[in-house]
Amino acid sequence: INLLGTTLEGGGQLVRVAVGVSALTETPIHVTKIRGGRAGAQGLKQQHLTCVRWLSRASNARTLGAEKKSLELHFQPRGIAEDSLLEENIDIGSPGSISLTLQAILPILLFSPNPSSEPRHVTIKGGVNVDLSPSYEYSRQVLVPTLALIGLPLVKTSLGKREWTQKNQATGSVNYAVQPLPRGATFRAFTLQDRGPVTRVHATIISPPRYQSELQQHILSVIASYTKLSHLTFATQPTDDESPPVDFTLETPGSTKTTYVLLVAHTTTGHRLGTDLYLSKFASSSSTPSNSTHHNQHHGPNTTISARQRRSKRPPAHSASDNAATTDAAALPAFAERVVADLAAELAHGGAVDTHMRDQLVVYQALAEGRSYEEDGKDGGRRKAREASLHTRTAEWVCEKLLRGRGVRFDGLGGCEGCGWVVG
Repeated sequence: INLLGTTLEGGGQLVRVAVGVSALTETPIHVTKIRGGRAGAQGLKQQHLTCVRWLSRASNARTLGAEKKSLELHFQPRGIAEDSLLEENIDIGSPGSISLTLQAILPILLFSPNPSSEPRHVTIKGGVNVDLSPSYEYSRQVLVPTLALIGLPLVKTSLGKREWTQKNQATGSVNYAVQPLPRGATFRAFTLQDRGPVTRVHATIISPPRYQSELQQHILSVIASYTKLSHLTFATQPTDDESPPVDFTLETPGSTKTTYVLLVAHTTTGHRLGTDLYLSKFASSSSTPSNSTHHNQHHGPNTTISARQRRSKRPPAHSASDNAATTDAAALPAFAERVVADLAAELAHGGAVDTHMRDQLVVYQALAEGRSYEEDGKDGGRRKAREASLHTRTAEWVCEKLLRGRGVRFDGLGGCEGCGWVVG
């Protein structure tokens, strides 16, 4: 199957999905102009190369072009090496995203036969919190529960070591335990719709201790204001005298001064929708409408923010000689409002999952038996409230190209007829 690397998103997503599906289904591929849609450096980066090499070994694949900066890749799998998948240590060799690496290798871990009844244990060393990629917290709190919600075995995660890669090349690690589907099994089609009202919001704050209490207060205050204005609604609306149902997890970032916030909305039906933000990225690009970290990479235009949020005063500009801590502290109120506004925007479309989660479900729709459906939202019943992102459309295009002969079809409305992949 020939794949032009400049198609749609034209970046690493195309490569990761293509090689992951190719390795599992033993479908030879030839990718040209790899990451040719990127304005900067093109070709395979270290993280993509790590995925290619690991999947090559796992599927006994012959490869040509599996080297850094390569613009072309031939990948010809010859069968799953089952015994080699029991316990793995994967070192990306750079602060490349651990979560994106997991996305590439997880299908083969879940859908290939396991000679043992024990889970497969994988440790990935690389970037734990990486700009423009899903964080460890997002993967643990949103991705893993959503995969369990659609019927896949629960993936257990634990943080080995956290390092922040915004300003340095340090690497951390994450441990995963993956229980594969039984040999001969198929994955039943799933439906995600009617997510139900939000019961609570869980906020994870990773920041220096001096910011934590203030951030909690600002987030609570903004959510309370949004609730009164009906920008955020809960299953049980708090009265004017009650605080909104928000709980917090607090963590210090170690030796760095990084501040990071993840907000996750929990619904009555078990759905989780999340959005996150780094203070450093917000402060450096506060002129943009939104800067949710992984949404920028995966979904083109930034999320629209509410009129109330646009009217909020931004912190005054600071000279280069100002103390960085003072600058960060001054930005906290607007930072808190931005991340709450992003969550409100994610909930406003009415879809069953957040925008970033949507593209991560595509491969599992393609592998499922029967028609799977993910509701993309409603707008008075007249039209879709949310168009598919470039990353979602790219993943759908790749899966159709590789699995069209097996009957895979996406309808462009959140539905997909899967191939009914049989494990083994």
